[in-house]
Amino acid sequence: MSQSGLKPEFPLLLSYQGQQEAELIINPQMLEQLLQQGHHLLPHADRLIDCLGQVYRLDAAHQLYASAERLELPEVISLIQQHFFALAQSCVVKIQAPDIRSALLLLAREH
Repeated sequence: MSQSGLKPEFPLLLSYQGQQEAELIINPQMLEQLLQQGHHLLPHADRLIDCLGQVYRLDAAHQLYASAERLELPEVISLIQQHFFALAQSCVVKIQAPDIRSALLLLAREH
């Protein structure tokens, strides 16, 4: 799954380059399906952020690699706020969570 030896900790946030909307990946099966059908993914641009804040990117063959980038809770909260704002949700500034895992799981509630 990951070339770098690091394995992402689920859940993951898929953050598309240049878009506010994001996607929640809750397990390895969802990730595998995404990678197999990933014609819409942008190598080296789209980011997968795990529940520890580690950022993964995709190479041209749609293989994951851990980047040097790591996000902190406020940055992840900001991405989630942008996602909900893009969906015309109200009160997005009130979105808070005690940790990254909890923040990512807020996306599960929208379904």
